[in-house]
Amino acid sequence: MLEAIEDGVVEAEHYLPAMRQQVHALRVLIDDLFELAQIDADVTAFETYGVPVGPLVESSVEAFAAEASARGIALRRRIEAGLPDVEVAPEKIERVLRNLLANAVRHTPPEGSIVVGAKRVNGTVLVAVEDTGDGIPSGAARTMFDRFWRADQARDRSREGAGLGLAIAKGLVERHGGRIWAEEREGGGARIAFTLPVA
Repeated sequence: MLEAIEDGVVEAEHYLPAMRQQVHALRVLIDDLFELAQIDADVTAFETYGVPVGPLVESSVEAFAAEASARGIALRRRIEAGLPDVEVAPEKIERVLRNLLANAVRHTPPEGSIVVGAKRVNGTVLVAVEDTGDGIPSGAARTMFDRFWRADQARDRSREGAGLGLAIAKGLVERHGGRIWAEEREGGGARIAFTLPVA
């Protein structure tokens, strides 16, 4: 596209939207790789403190409300009453939730649903994102948190991302002392859950 503009074959305005989209995709990829490198090097000092998990879920769900509605997907939350505060860096856990919600919205068909829930389990707070989408490919539950993993390698990379979101989510959860896993949802779809330490 740049060569076509430089050669005068086409006006710059013709390719600007596509070029802007590609530059944005590259910026997101570079930011994700940088964040993974920081997680790997263990150089990022998280400032953690006790916060309620409800507002973290609420802000993350709100960030995807418009997109889910436009796709005809019901997006709900199910927060257990009386949950203790969690000891986290809030912006990092919001990043985890947004990565999981982005995947859920991407793989849930119209008329489907996504539920983000939180409850207390064995001295931790368990947060889960469940969808009625494609489900988890056979044998993928162990590898889907690897960097660059993609459910369907044939999909258009410009729309589906580089496969770093789940790797980042895993790194951030583990840096908080929690664990993250994926499983088939009863009745179809996927469930990705992670634990957070109680404050």
